[in-house]
Amino acid sequence: MGILNEKVSDRRNELIRELKKMGIVTTSAGMSLESVSLADLEWMNIKVQNDAARAYGEK
Repeated sequence: MGILNEKVSDRRNELIRELKKMGIVTTSAGMSLESVSLADLEWMNIKVQNDAARAYGEK
């Protein structure tokens, strides 16, 4: 399970970095990004990208 845990940790860190680059530092509930699950981070990332794409399409 060591490799799996490492991959999960790597992906979590990658998503946290990407979300912070986009100005997201907490969840909508006010929790820090470091304290939420990988699944929650994935959904946040998808939502932020969708919102950005919609905003770009409205211009």
